[in-house]
Amino acid sequence: MSNNFEIPSQQGVLSDFDGTLVDTEEAKEKLFHQGVEKAQTETGLLYPNTEHHVRGESTTDPMIKWVEAAEDQATKAQRQQFLKIYLAHWNGEQETLYGNQENFKSFKGAQVLVKKLTPERSALVSSNPTSRLKLALKTLNWESNFGTVIGYDHKKVTAKKPDPSSYRTASQELGLTPDQCTVIEDSFPGLKSGLDAGASQAFLIHRGTAEIDPRLQQFVAENSHRVQVIQSLEQINFQA
Repeated sequence: MSNNFEIPSQQGVLSDFDGTLVDTEEAKEKLFHQGVEKAQTETGLLYPNTEHHVRGESTTDPMIKWVEAAEDQATKAQRQQFLKIYLAHWNGEQETLYGNQENFKSFKGAQVLVKKLTPERSALVSSNPTSRLKLALKTLNWESNFGTVIGYDHKKVTAKKPDPSSYRTASQELGLTPDQCTVIEDSFPGLKSGLDAGASQAFLIHRGTAEIDPRLQQFVAENSHRVQVIQSLEQINFQA
């Protein structure tokens, strides 16, 4: 294990959820394929990107681009119906997904880190809706560890990550300024959101041996005075 890093005792801790604390990709991928199969059966269309779903990326953004790339209005209308059927299935199954502990695989070190959090200074910040995040925390028995939960539908959040409003809102809800907070993230949009909000420190979790995406690598280099790249949550400690 490489170097360990500390979060000052009075710092607020603002953490992402999916991909940072827990791995839900297997359950989401299964749900993705179920939704696509249902939409294909009902519309007769074949979605071309089923084998290009990348872990950690949105399942809907490529589909929306596919709809917008339609060559005529009739084709676009068919694709819009496809998307509607897919989204109905995807959204309809989210409560089942986030309400079942078997769908969550906590990353190494996540349980220990979460149990050390002080709720008055800890917020969960995600591009999921707030109700879904609260259900997930209940499922994982983490409700008492996060005093604040910020989803994309919070009244003060103006846009999803990489927009900084979610992390800015999280710090405000904790009664802190952004520069009194540490962000824990696993993606470029999340990291940019946290740093642009003004966080004084950020941990980017990069698991595995693959190279960091060039765009993310450049962003990390430009913000090296505030970003530490780590391989595991076990590298994060808290000052006494």
